[in-house]
Amino acid sequence: MFKRILSVALTVFVISASIYAQKEQPPVGGTPKDFKVPAYKTVTLKNGMKLTMIPYGTTPKASVRIIVRSGSLNEQPDQVWISDLAADMLLEGTKNKSAQVVAEETASYGGGLFVNAGTDQTQLGADVLSEFAPALIKLLGEVLLSPSFNEKDFERIKGNYLTNLSVSQTSPDAMADKELYKQVYGDHPYGKTEPTEDALKSYTVELAKKFFESNFGAKRSHLYISGVFDEKAVIKSVEEAFGSWKEGADIYLNPAKLDKSKKFALVDRPGSKQSKIVYGTPVVDPTAPDYVSFMIMNSLLGGSFGSRITSNIRENKGYTYSPGSGVMTRYRSGFWYEEADVTSSVTGAALKEIQFEINRLANEVPTAEELDGIKNYEAGIFVLRNSSRPGVIGQIGFINFHGLSDEYIKTYVKKIYDTKPAEVSALVKKYLPLDKFTLVIVGDKKDVEPQLEGLGVK
Repeated sequence: MFKRILSVALTVFVISASIYAQKEQPPVGGTPKDFKVPAYKTVTLKNGMKLTMIPYGTTPKASVRIIVRSGSLNEQPDQVWISDLAADMLLEGTKNKSAQVVAEETASYGGGLFVNAGTDQTQLGADVLSEFAPALIKLLGEVLLSPSFNEKDFERIKGNYLTNLSVSQTSPDAMADKELYKQVYGDHPYGKTEPTEDALKSYTVELAKKFFESNFGAKRSHLYISGVFDEKAVIKSVEEAFGSWKEGADIYLNPAKLDKSKKFALVDRPGSKQSKIVYGTPVVDPTAPDYVSFMIMNSLLGGSFGSRITSNIRENKGYTYSPGSGVMTRYRSGFWYEEADVTSSVTGAALKEIQFEINRLANEVPTAEELDGIKNYEAGIFVLRNSSRPGVIGQIGFINFHGLSDEYIKTYVKKIYDTKPAEVSALVKKYLPLDKFTLVIVGDKKDVEPQLEGLGVK
């Protein structure tokens, strides 16, 4: 589903809001230092599975994550959501242990097992007490190497998905996601966010099992452990638990090729009192040299609570409560978007103000003072986001997924502070041309359509 911009701690938002709304000024904080990548070791099993061990902190706990390069990218066009169903089945027990036994065993280690299927990767793991990390790894091996795939469990889970699908048919967010992804990604697997009801009803446990067996294997899997743990015991447990896992298929790469051109869709939602606006265009991905500077530009324009677009259409105009911008990244592609839920009667006015702020930042270089506030905010968020066991795994997993080196992490904060005001405006001109934007609106067509005249969006 369409991802909103990363949320952060409420206190950080309050500080940001007070700075940019120019209310009571808080004490000036210190400049965040570069994030230091913890020393870590990666080994590869004979079957191709990777293990990365990251000693971190002193609390006697460990975070264990298995990331498998399989998700909706690997689905067939008529099998949307089958990757999610297959992933959920992993929590329904093994051939020798029921779901309840697996849950109780994980709880006895001090944690709870979770699974999450995304567009490109599926993640399985738990946080446990350090002494139980090897035992958890062995349990994960059993879950992945001998899942039960019971038909009764599958039908129950599918029933939940049918309910979710029914609800999504009237949800403005889901309707916008569906149309936006179709406009942006077209026939690529990313382009479909949900199946038809008939297709979902036809799915069987055999189909989910076939997807799992075709897409899960050692070559596509990477186990990360972060925290306090016994390295020798971890290596031994991984070899015992996963050494016999079949290699499986190689990692499947299918980068989306985004078309940078004007696109427009107005999804009619008769009687709606609000409009859902998503306005964006293809941009850089994390491998680009100016990606970090682009993220700073995004934060100033719409990606932080005190950003220009937020200050304009939330604080000054009162058109919306929580607008925001972000970059939707996939392997070798990026898409910048601004989204907002606004009162139907001001749909056109809100869009006009968004365009105004994009143009203003492109043609007027921001002050050093304004940009410095954004830099401190983004540097602080980066450091905070990575200052935990799961955060470190997430960051190292991120660079592995995108084929980046440790230098990406080591130099991220430095690149933030190296970003110059003139560079910010240049990035808007380079990547955000208003004549090549995609606009998706979900709202009452009869109220919204007349407001779009003269905005150059159709």
